[in-house]
Amino acid sequence: METVRLVVENLVARQDPRTKDLPIVTNPFFVLGSLAGYLYVVRNGERWMKNREPFDLKQTIRAYNIFMVIANAVFLFIGLSNTYFGGGYSFFCEGIHGR
Repeated sequence: METVRLVVENLVARQDPRTKDLPIVTNPFFVLGSLAGYLYVVRNGERWMKNREPFDLKQTIRAYNIFMVIANAVFLFIGLSNTYFGGGYSFFCEGIHGR
């Protein structure tokens, strides 16, 4: 138990002061728990799914793809309207604009 305490104290002493208020970064047990959960799923997932039917995700993937096309079109429109098509910009020769 003393070793665990020393390791945690060492990690806390070496942490970046800019991230001291972030909840996930300041707690090493969250990272270790996430890693343990990931390794458990990777190791036992195949055995758990061995006798199960695969999910039918065709409609879910289709809806996701439609949503992504619409979202990307909106982001493109917003990005272009705030930059090139927002006014004051020309694709052809322009003079130098000072501050």
